[in-house]
Amino acid sequence: MVGGQASPDAMYWSLPVLAVPKIGFSSPAVAAVSLPMVVLALGLGNVQGLGFLMGQGYKVPINKISILVGVNSVVNALLGGHPATVARTGVAIIAGPNAGLESQRYWGYIVAAVLTLIITLAAGLVILILAVLPSYYIVALAGLAIFASLQDAFEKAFGNTLRLRRHYSP
Repeated sequence: MVGGQASPDAMYWSLPVLAVPKIGFSSPAVAAVSLPMVVLALGLGNVQGLGFLMGQGYKVPINKISILVGVNSVVNALLGGHPATVARTGVAIIAGPNAGLESQRYWGYIVAAVLTLIITLAAGLVILILAVLPSYYIVALAGLAIFASLQDAFEKAFGNTLRLRRHYSP
């Protein structure tokens, strides 16, 4: 659906509708789906996100955050959603050095939460807008959003500040 296959005439807005999924539990399904998702969420999401916060000098209450993220994952699962994680990409954008003064970074969280609620309420329209946009535009926006995080990771890996500049060869 992404990449210009929808027409702007088909765009309309409506409130989200709660759809209650049919829930059926089976041991093989729990083992096949839940265990890999827990490993991925904890290993790729939470460890990297919490590690980034600690690397930025934040005092992170790891146990409290892990419990809260776990409870959110259970609620999400009951409503048919994905596991909650402390993703490094989102944390890097909001808590990274390019987010402004450390004492005022909470505004980034507030703005992100409000925008998330707006996008949630307008999800049907947002999907149609994304369907009209070219796929390379969406990929470029996603790349630009995590660019500062990549630069910070390189700086930490190589031990000095990287300055991005244009090099001209003679």
